[in-house]
Amino acid sequence: MCRLFGYISRRPLSPSFAFYSGDVNLHTLSHIHGDGWGIAWTSNAGWELYKEPVALHASAEAKRVVQGVRSMLVIAHVRKASPEYGVVGYANTHPFVSDGWAFAHNGTIRPYDRLRGLLGERASLLQGATDSEAFFQLLLKRIEEAGSAVSGILAAVSDLGGFDYTSLNFLLSDGSHLYALNKFRSGDEEYFTLHMGRFMIEGVELVAVASQPVGGLEGWVKVGNGKLLVVDRTLTPTVYQVP
Repeated sequence: MCRLFGYISRRPLSPSFAFYSGDVNLHTLSHIHGDGWGIAWTSNAGWELYKEPVALHASAEAKRVVQGVRSMLVIAHVRKASPEYGVVGYANTHPFVSDGWAFAHNGTIRPYDRLRGLLGERASLLQGATDSEAFFQLLLKRIEEAGSAVSGILAAVSDLGGFDYTSLNFLLSDGSHLYALNKFRSGDEEYFTLHMGRFMIEGVELVAVASQPVGGLEGWVKVGNGKLLVVDRTLTPTVYQVP
């Protein structure tokens, strides 16, 4: 299992507050979720990506990398590997970037072979061996087929209706929108409920989504199970019900 964090803001901003501020942050959470960490962010060149198959708190490079990021859209992740997908390595570390999209997931989806079988030709794009990366490619396949991100996401979730999963929770972005799905079957509601908040950091307004409140910020609210949150560049949130 893992912890997710992302934001979309009006102007470029450092994500350091989520990593190092407050009593609960990604750095402190990495003592439990210690199987890798990563961050994807937008720049003038498109998506930038840095990830390591080591715990965030044990990384010699993390603080330098995080403090060097200033972006209007960030997706970050600290990993606690599921037992059947437990190989710790770069290819299995989140976030994943493909076709102009970035993605991070929290949960376990079974069985892997059946999930991979839904990908068709996209299976050749997989670099690692996790359910999360296969789920990402399924989302991109359905989005491409539907010609709409929301319709594609709903189609991919429908595909997984007969699968055994704890959670489909994810953060997904095409660089201009932040998509956050909160959908889980596990009985651990506190662990799997996503939170969102609108904040001012360094004079910059942003909307953030996280697995749990981080950064010592007040004003986080629960997204709720069975909800897809979409936030655009105007920071206008739209919520869809996901069957």
